[in-house]
Amino acid sequence: MLFDLLDTAGIDCRKAISSEMADFEDAVMVETALRCGMDCIITRNVIDYEKSQIEIYQPDEFLELFH
Repeated sequence: MLFDLLDTAGIDCRKAISSEMADFEDAVMVETALRCGMDCIITRNVIDYEKSQIEIYQPDEFLELFH
């Protein structure tokens, strides 16, 4: 499967509170992706994910992986 939509759980929000990431909503996305075993997050907002524990790609970077 190329991508999936994930449901955020309460545990994701609790973990995001203590995350090193500055933006809470982005931290929630990372925690959700980690819990669900995702390989990466694709976003145009990579600067806010510098301390992410999961690989972050801009859309064009991600598409280059398939060329």
